[in-house]
Amino acid sequence: MLTYYETHLTVELNNNSMEDFRKVCEIIDAKAIVINLKETKQVMTAKTVKSILNDVYEQAKQDVIVLEENGFKVVRVKIETDKVSKETKYSYAEIHLLCHTRKLIEYPNILNELPLFDSEGNQIKGHISRNEFKPNVTFITWRSKFIEDFNYFHSVHGGLLELGVLLNPLDKIELEIAVYDSNEGLDNTWIHGEIV
Repeated sequence: MLTYYETHLTVELNNNSMEDFRKVCEIIDAKAIVINLKETKQVMTAKTVKSILNDVYEQAKQDVIVLEENGFKVVRVKIETDKVSKETKYSYAEIHLLCHTRKLIEYPNILNELPLFDSEGNQIKGHISRNEFKPNVTFITWRSKFIEDFNYFHSVHGGLLELGVLLNPLDKIELEIAVYDSNEGLDNTWIHGEIV
C-alpha cells in the first residue's frame, strides 16, 4: 500500500556554502532546511513521497550518493510517516507544534505549562526550535519511544487554545513516526528539553 513518507538527510557542509547545498537539493527534488538549535545548527534535506517503504529506502540511498558526490558528508538518514500499522517497526514518535505567530514569546514557560507524560507518568520534555528559512514559524517538539504516549496529543491543542497561543489558522499539530533513523544520537544534546 502506498503511504506518504518524509525523508531527511542531515549533512555537514564541509567547505560548501549554503547556496551550494540548496542547488544540490534542487537536483534531488528536496527542500533545504536549517534547524537553529542553542549551540549549533542541523542542515538537512526534506523530501515527501508517496510510495512503499522499500522504494523510499532506495531513493534515500540514491540521494545520499548525489550529496556525497557534491562534497557533503551525510551524517543521518531519517524516514518519517504519520501512519503505521500495529506490525510496523519504528524508532520513536514525535509531536510537532507549528506556531506561526510570535505569541510563544509571551509564554517562556510554555513547555512546563503544557507537559506531556508517558504511560509510566514520566514527563516527556519538549524543546523549541526554528527553521532558518522560515523565521516566522516556531516549532515545539516532544519525542517518545512509544506512539501510545501520544494517543491523547489532541489535549495539547486544547491547552494551547486555552493559553491563546494558537491564534493563526496556519498553526497546527502533527504526529510523525520515525520508521528509520541511522543516527538517533545526533539529537542527544537537545532533544530532551533544551530550549533555544
